[in-house]
Amino acid sequence: MRVLKPGPRAAIAFGILFGLFLAVAAFAYKPGANLVEGLKGVLSVAAGFAALLVHIYLARITMTDNYIEYRAGFGRTTRLAFSDIEHSSTRALAEPSHPLFLDIFRASDHAHHRTRPALRIRLKPFRTDDVKWLLSQPQLKVRPR
Repeated sequence: MRVLKPGPRAAIAFGILFGLFLAVAAFAYKPGANLVEGLKGVLSVAAGFAALLVHIYLARITMTDNYIEYRAGFGRTTRLAFSDIEHSSTRALAEPSHPLFLDIFRASDHAHHRTRPALRIRLKPFRTDDVKWLLSQPQLKVRPR
């Protein structure tokens, strides 16, 4: 069994965004303005960033000999047996080596003319090496795009 966890990419991006927000807030502050109200605003934005980071860092991909399981942050956990997988495909934007999503399709979905994947895994929060390893697994039957 192997469990993949998000890497530092999201924390770095949110740290930069929060730093820019603080710089704009400091620049916009006028002497004599209500400092307490300004601090409440900064703290509420910080709480929002923190909630998003917790949601991202709770994500897990678990692979065993028989199934793949994905937990998306505060969302539910979805498990799919390898025997049910017909094929998988990736969706990339700017980095083909680190796609945005892995869509996994069941054979029964195509029999019922459904085009939605049985499982969609967000790959961007995970380390590039872990994503490459995941996409190289033959059980997932990843088709090149």
